[in-house]
Amino acid sequence: MQVSTPAKEKASKRQPKFPTWEHPKGSGIRISEIPNRSGGQAYGVSYQIRIPAELLARPTPEKLQRSTKRAAERLAEDRFLALRKHGTEFAKIPAEAQKKAAVAWSIVEEHNRTAGVPVDFLECVKAGLRALCPTGGRKTVSEVVAELAASKQDRQEAGTLDQSTLHDFKVRGAKFEAAFGERPIGEVTHAEISDWLKKLRKNGAQFGGPLSARSVRN
Repeated sequence: MQVSTPAKEKASKRQPKFPTWEHPKGSGIRISEIPNRSGGQAYGVSYQIRIPAELLARPTPEKLQRSTKRAAERLAEDRFLALRKHGTEFAKIPAEAQKKAAVAWSIVEEHNRTAGVPVDFLECVKAGLRALCPTGGRKTVSEVVAELAASKQDRQEAGTLDQSTLHDFKVRGAKFEAAFGERPIGEVTHAEISDWLKKLRKNGAQFGGPLSARSVRN
């Protein structure tokens, strides 16, 4: 009869429950394959990335999750490189800014957890900068419509654009400006424009309609 020693029992407890490996090698970051479960039933696997607290220079580790092995390993590589490159810079960030960064991170993580379409934290920052500080500055819908109308007017006078096309743009531009004119153009969403076009089709009489499907598409 084989008797388990305390040392053997301790060693067995250290064995990971699911396949686990370090990636990148020597980083201390570990990836585990975890079964997905719903209603007590397993369906496929996902991959949890565990970044140790000592690598983050904070009390608790960071846990992330991705749906494929390659995505998990790519994220582990990106986080390891970023921590090696920028980890020492974190201490230089003012305390209040660190709090805001933590809040921003939690917002992105909540999105990634619930939306099913994960986004990268740094890409969110870059997209935010592009939206808040677009090339040419922040402009309203009215300003952009006026610039486009002026450009088309110049082309029409130069003979590279016919009068009917210019007229059509001015008519449609006026409708768009009436709906969104003073809004910053970078803040007008696809959904808002789609809803507006549906209203034109349904309630086009207020614009001399009802408008045909072709007019709405144009």
